[in-house]
This record gives sequence, structure tokens and C-alpha cells, in this order.
Amino acid sequence: MRAIFWLVLLLLIGFAVRKKIRNRAQSLEREARRTEANPMRDMNAATPEAMVCCAKCQTYVPISEAIVREQQYYCCAAHATPT
Repeated sequence: MRAIFWLVLLLLIGFAVRKKIRNRAQSLEREARRTEANPMRDMNAATPEAMVCCAKCQTYVPISEAIVREQQYYCCAAHATPT
């Protein structure tokens, strides 16, 4: 009786692991198909942005966030105001 219990338990565990592996393989396949449909998708996210140095504190900020005053870049409005 004990042997039957352990056999059934092992079979259930085996089926659960097999199902988990199959689901993981299917999700990886879907992701691969999605990437094949748009190969530039991941590359666009990783495109670096130019950095500029703040004229006052020498901190680097992305150019899209920088404030430009008198042909110089600043990291915030407080540094961009004349003193």
C-alpha cells in the first residue's frame, strides 16, 4: 500500500514538473515570435542618450533634461539663474 502511495505521488510530481517546463517553453516561444516581429523593439529601449555637463556643479545630466541658457547646459533651474 505504501509503495502505491509513493508511486502515485512521484507520478503527480512528474506531471506537475512536466507541465511547468512545457508552459515555460511556450512562453519563451511566444516571446521569440514577438521579438522576431519587431527586432528593433529591444534595441530602441537600450539606445543611450547624450549626456551634458552642468556649467555650475559639473554634474552630468541627459540632454533631454538639461536646461540651456546662453549656450551652456545646467542640471536645474536654480543653477541656470544668474547670480
